[in-house]
Amino acid sequence: MQQYTILDFASSQTSLTVTFSTDPEVAAPVLDSVLPFLGLVNTQCEINEAIIPMKTGPHAAFCPSLESVLEKWTPWDDPLTSTHRYHMLITDVQLYGLMQDHSARRQHSIQLNTPSTVDRLVTVQLDLHLLSHVETAELCARLYREMRSQKAEIQILQHELRDLRNRFGMALEQLAAHHEGLAPMLGLVHPLPEPAPDAEPDPWAGW
Repeated sequence: MQQYTILDFASSQTSLTVTFSTDPEVAAPVLDSVLPFLGLVNTQCEINEAIIPMKTGPHAAFCPSLESVLEKWTPWDDPLTSTHRYHMLITDVQLYGLMQDHSARRQHSIQLNTPSTVDRLVTVQLDLHLLSHVETAELCARLYREMRSQKAEIQILQHELRDLRNRFGMALEQLAAHHEGLAPMLGLVHPLPEPAPDAEPDPWAGW
């Protein structure tokens, strides 16, 4: 069973349901379709400076850990499906409060369109998570510790590699000492240059 750390739980979280129709004649809604219901209109690209959209399995009720945010990132034009649960990691406190208020006014339930029949209605879960500065600081501290630890391990491995290389070189030298033909093959000595061909006699010599 997965063990959760403090970074797996958002400091503040609001959960709401999003329902929409799967009628063929109705355009499939995307994650961006939810933003106007949360008080965000005409956001264009600046929304990416404050909100990170993500998706997980349908039963992941917790905020993804900060280390996995990029792995679980999803584009705003990703079609909504019942096989996923959607998350918005919000880095601005005031913006989170605005979105939370709009969600509460709708009783934390959003309906994007109206289905022709009940069996065409699909419901997905959307969670709003507030990212606190404490979580960011803890992540930076942990990554720094891991970097220091990996750097020390690399230095140990480099020392062991140099030691193995020296031992291997000594073993090759001892082997070549008993088998002279192996020395040039192992690069321990340079092969002797081949003698130059005998020069032909000069027919004009002695004139």
